[in-house]
Amino acid sequence: MESEQTGDGLIGNESFHGVMLQKVRLIPRAIGERWSDWLINSDVDVQFLRLVRALAERCLAEADICFQRDLLTGELCVGFFAARGCDSVRRLWQDEMSTEGHPILLSDSV
Repeated sequence: MESEQTGDGLIGNESFHGVMLQKVRLIPRAIGERWSDWLINSDVDVQFLRLVRALAERCLAEADICFQRDLLTGELCVGFFAARGCDSVRRLWQDEMSTEGHPILLSDSV
């Protein structure tokens, strides 16, 4: 996906929101490519210091999607999550893209 994004991309400003929307438009496609399996969606600045496969599989044993906790208050980060390739997860992101104001994305937390 080509981007003509301008701005500094600081969290909360217009350029950040544009990048978030572009990124999330790719999620339904990734879900389709991993149908009946699972995937990890990650911001580019995430560094893996150990294997995550077992942790992701454990988290998804009882859920269709698992988010990283962003703050000590419990907000969930949309920049890193594991998800199943299934209807409920695809519908979550389709609903997000069709909801005016994009409440999940533009807050950068759930």
